[in-house]
Amino acid sequence: MTLIKTRFALIISLILILLFSCEKEETKKLPTDILSFWDFKGYEISGTLEEIPDSISIDLYIGSVYSEGNDFDGETPFRNYWGRFRLDEENIDFYDLRVTDVLTQEDSLLYYKIEEKYLLSLMKAKNYTVKNNVLSIYIGEDSCLLFTKSENTIYQDDYEFHTQFNEYDWTAISNSIGISLDYNYSSQLHTYRISAESEDDSFDGYRYNLDISIYYPPKKGQYIVNNEDSMFHIPGVYATCCWNSVSYDCAYSINGYMNIIRVSRGFISGEFGIDLVHSQGFEIESEIGLHNGSFKIPIRSSSGGKPLYKTYNSN
Repeated sequence: MTLIKTRFALIISLILILLFSCEKEETKKLPTDILSFWDFKGYEISGTLEEIPDSISIDLYIGSVYSEGNDFDGETPFRNYWGRFRLDEENIDFYDLRVTDVLTQEDSLLYYKIEEKYLLSLMKAKNYTVKNNVLSIYIGEDSCLLFTKSENTIYQDDYEFHTQFNEYDWTAISNSIGISLDYNYSSQLHTYRISAESEDDSFDGYRYNLDISIYYPPKKGQYIVNNEDSMFHIPGVYATCCWNSVSYDCAYSINGYMNIIRVSRGFISGEFGIDLVHSQGFEIESEIGLHNGSFKIPIRSSSGGKPLYKTYNSN
């Protein structure tokens, strides 16, 4: 009888040990403020607004991710990525990754396939902070992914190209602003073109057109702006400006800078400053400085509205 009691006690002890040792680790829940933080009703797919009632799914910019061991000859190992990011009550879920800073769609696919496992391993991190509209996901002791809200998740038409002509404000017509994708057959390169036209005649009676082209692909960083359409300046930016749309006899020289602050799947934003000298023959007609200029403009393709960055599904 004593032996039976002893065996029974041992069995009970073993069961208790197994129960407590297999106790499920408590899931780390996301705070409620992070869910209300990203205030979106849905996202746009092929022109149709898709509502998401049960979770929040947002396109987010994954800044420059250091891709250790995956650097290519002569190129930086830092890559710019986009990922779709879903939040619900308990999970952080990343999917639909894509590369946005490589030369061609074929290269984009190559980079993505090579780095897919590495990227997906980074996405498993659950440590995060939210501060000043930035969600930080930590992927190591000194590394983290920084996410910011995508203003273009739901497409809007309120982009502006704003600058000053000799302290006179000038804002382009929103309908005339855009980045179109043009193909330069002589160079076999794509360029992005930012075009703007003033709303009214400026203070000196002329209507101004400004055309800035960026050799593909546009990246974050500062560029020298000039009016030389030269292949020797690749990668770079060149600009043209004319005093009115019907005057073809104007000569000009342009120099300045463009600082591209953000390149996203839907828009490019940044700031610029340009000095222009207008001359006819050997006579300088006028000198105009465009300073404190800023732009935030949608990317749209001139070839039928197709997305300029190809999407690669991680599944």
